[in-house]
Amino acid sequence: MISEVAGTIRLVALDLDGTVVGDDLVILPRVKDAVREAMARGVRVILVTGRMFRSALPFARELGIEGPFIAYNGALVMDAEGTVHLSDPVPRPLVVEIVDLAAKEGVTLNLYVEDRLCVSELNDDVAFYNTISQVEPRVVGDLRAFAESLAPGQDVHKLLIVADPEKVARLQPQIAQMYRGRLEVVMSRDRFIEMTGAGVSKGRTLARLCEKWGIRPEQVLAVGDHFNDVTMLRFAGVGAAMGNAPAQVQAAADVVVGTVYEGGAAEAIERFVLAG
Repeated sequence: MISEVAGTIRLVALDLDGTVVGDDLVILPRVKDAVREAMARGVRVILVTGRMFRSALPFARELGIEGPFIAYNGALVMDAEGTVHLSDPVPRPLVVEIVDLAAKEGVTLNLYVEDRLCVSELNDDVAFYNTISQVEPRVVGDLRAFAESLAPGQDVHKLLIVADPEKVARLQPQIAQMYRGRLEVVMSRDRFIEMTGAGVSKGRTLARLCEKWGIRPEQVLAVGDHFNDVTMLRFAGVGAAMGNAPAQVQAAADVVVGTVYEGGAAEAIERFVLAG
């Protein structure tokens, strides 16, 4: 029973954007306090984000989170020292296919290579993305030529289309159907389509880490706000959807907490970790 889990949670898995931080990229003091109190009680807290590792790292440090965390929707687990604990890149032929598809559709495509953001040019979509990521892009020109020139070991952990919401709403289900069984294709915002290798998800990678750390699913609290969080909300013993989450995401969760601006992540930790 959900009401009986307080005091039994050993790991808190937190999405970042829309969960820990809003569009202002500010972590509320209440959220910081809840995270730090949970860790002080011996509960492991990790970020589970679609962001690049380097883009999420400043937030992890602000929260006082140490050790590895999950980036790129589950495709990479790394720690602040640069040690890679898990890497699940997109197969190179599929990278080239998506580059061609994005060019055909006339949409902006981000490639993430060795935790670097690579784009063909600077435009309004890249500028919008950078207001969120706070990461300087590398302009590489012809993305297809760049993708084909990557050496073995120069892994692409994620591809991301940035477009207007109407185009994203049309393209996401089409791409998901085209690449069923070959890529995971999810929306993380109404302007973003994120693509990782087949089977890669926040939930799957979280499950692998929990197995490694000897933590059972029922000992996990996961908190998230968007479609790329659904797998981890379903994996966790307690899946908490934010009040700002779409209705479908809330329906996949065990509980719904306040919005990101109301400190919903802190509410979840207070209810299911600190109340015990």
